[in-house]
Formats: sequence, C-alpha cells, structure tokens
Amino acid sequence: MKPTAALLLLAFAAPAQDVYDVILSGGRIVDGTGNAWFLGDLAITGNRIAKITGAGLLNGAKAKERIDARGLVVAPGFVDIQGALGGPSISKITQGVTTEIAGEGWTPAPSNDLTRAGTVSTGRREAEEKFDGPHGFDQMLQAAEKRGSAVNFGSYVGATTVRQYVKGMAAGKATPDEIRKMQELVSLAMEDGAFGIGSALIYPPAHRNASGPGAESQTFDFKPVAPSTGAMEYRDPEFAVSVKVPQGWKVGQAFRWGDHETTARLIGPENADGGALYFKMSSSGARSEEEEYAMLSRNPELKAAQRVAVGMEDYRIRLGSVERRTVGGRPALSCVADFTRNGVTMAEYLTWVSGEHASAQFFAQVAASELDGLRHRLDSIIETLNLP
Repeated sequence: MKPTAALLLLAFAAPAQDVYDVILSGGRIVDGTGNAWFLGDLAITGNRIAKITGAGLLNGAKAKERIDARGLVVAPGFVDIQGALGGPSISKITQGVTTEIAGEGWTPAPSNDLTRAGTVSTGRREAEEKFDGPHGFDQMLQAAEKRGSAVNFGSYVGATTVRQYVKGMAAGKATPDEIRKMQELVSLAMEDGAFGIGSALIYPPAHRNASGPGAESQTFDFKPVAPSTGAMEYRDPEFAVSVKVPQGWKVGQAFRWGDHETTARLIGPENADGGALYFKMSSSGARSEEEEYAMLSRNPELKAAQRVAVGMEDYRIRLGSVERRTVGGRPALSCVADFTRNGVTMAEYLTWVSGEHASAQFFAQVAASELDGLRHRLDSIIETLNLP
C-alpha cells in the first residue's frame, strides 16, 4: 500500500510553473489573420510568443517583467512594403513597423557606369558606395547590415536598375542578347538574397516597358487637329479613344500600364506652379463612376489616404462637392478636394466618365485660386472625349 500512496501523491502534485520573460496584460490583441481584436494577455519567452490567453488569465503567472497594455494594441510588427534598407527608423518603430522592404523600381545594386549616369539624370542622389560586379546585390545587403538597423529589412532588385545596367536610359526594344543579360542579373541578385524583381512603371526608363525589362512599349499619337488653333488630339488606337486639348497645352508624359490602361499628363500654360491635368483611360479593371460614387460617399478617407501617400498633404474632399452629372451624353461623377503641397494651398478637380467598353478619369491639380478657371477648361476637354 505504501508505494501506491506515494504514486497518488506524485500524481496530484502541482506542476512547476513557467517563468516568462515578459507578460503584456489586458491589451487589444490583433493577431494579423483578419480576426476581430480581443482583450487578452500575451506572454513572451526569449524571442518567441509563449502563450496568448483571454484578459486576466495570466494574472497569476510569474514574469520577469509585466507591462500593463490596457488601452493599447498588441499586434505583430507591421511590414512597410515600400521602404528602404533599414537604418534607425525611429518613426517606423514608434508606429509598430518592424520590417521594411526596398526595391520599388530602383535599387543601388547591381551598379555600373550606366546605372550611375541614369540615377543622376532622373534626379536621384548617386549612392555613396559602388556595388559593381556580379555580386553587387550581396555587397549592398552586407553594407546595410554593417551599418545596423532597428528594423528587419529585405529587398527586391529594381527592374529599372536591371534595364539601366544593360541599356542605360536608351529607348527602344531590348535585343535578345540584352534580355539574356537582364535575366542573368536578376538570377544573380536572387542568389544574393533578393526576394524577386520590383517594378515602378511611372519612372524613366521603366515607362518604356510594357510588362517588364526588354518589353516594347506601345506608342500613342499626338497630332494637330486644327493647325490654325494649335489644338492637339490625343488618340489611343488600342482603345479607340481620343480627346482634344486646347492650344498652349503640352504633353508631359504618356505611357501604358499593362494591356488595359493608358495614362497621360498634360500641362497647361497657366500651370507653371506645378499644377497639371492627368487623364487615365482603361478598357478593363477601372472603377466606373458608379463605383467611385459609392466609395466617395461611404469612405472618403480611402481616397484621402491614396492621395496623401503621393505627397498631397491634408487631403480632404469638400463637403457637398460630390456630384452626379452628364458630360457629352455620358454618365459622369465629379468632386473637388483641397490639399497642400510644399506649403502651397492646392485644389484637385476629379471627374470620372463611363463608356460601354472603357472608362476615363480626369484629374486637375492647381493652386486653389486657379481652380474655377481650370475646372471650366477641363469640362470643355471632357466634352471632346470619344469613349467606346
């Protein structure tokens, strides 16, 4: 009987309690899966999460440090997918960003004289270090690691950099040999640690590509409509779309995004302060004016976030400015927004027009004092739109 008694005592003995390094108590836990947040406790041992429970369930647990997280969010670190190669990153750390990814279109490596010349010509600051040679991408990552970083980081290899390395800033379709060299560069970069290849088709020379390094871009026609007036007609034969612009305006940029979208920037004579008119035509995937109305009326903050991300500070859609109307016999939607850029008060006039097979979006950005005049000019341009 004695051995049995001893076994019973062992069976009911309390297990040794774990001692955690840190416990966060009572925070709003967001687990990153899309689930709703919940109030809970979270225990950490070493560099790993050891336990997650409902709020208060770890009150009796032992911990070297306990943090009261009531009123705070406890979440996995956020990933900045359009960042840089690490660094102090104080502003990111304080907002919960723990990882950043570089390589949107351009990277300091691989580098050669052609990439350096292209960097300077597009207004970028030339990298202080040269990362030449077949394993320049590895040199770049090692240099960033040596400098130290408060956040985790990684990088794609820039598609623009790959093209510049082979063709510089030259236009034209890449030859089979040039494409082979670009492919070799991407392969070497991925061996060195690149996550893949990242493109940004709005920056030269990438806007000369239709769908990546070596692809040939489409061309667009800009031809005089009436030489006596100096007016110009923009014609995209792929979409059977055309629009006329007044005398004195010039084409700043025009390029195709993939197979379904064309974007053009037109600069008027009164827009020397940086204002411009953009229009975008799409045969697939663009929101109709009906969808835009739903977004603007229910979630104007989304449009504001999109604009703030491209440097339009304090972007706000004017109350009561969202208007359904008809332009040139087609359903349209317009609104006005205010923002600041470099300390200057600006305004944006937006109009969406829907056709049966395509849609068009017009954006006019000017100093706020010039809005009324440009809005009238924009409406007159939209009236000339030929949209299938």
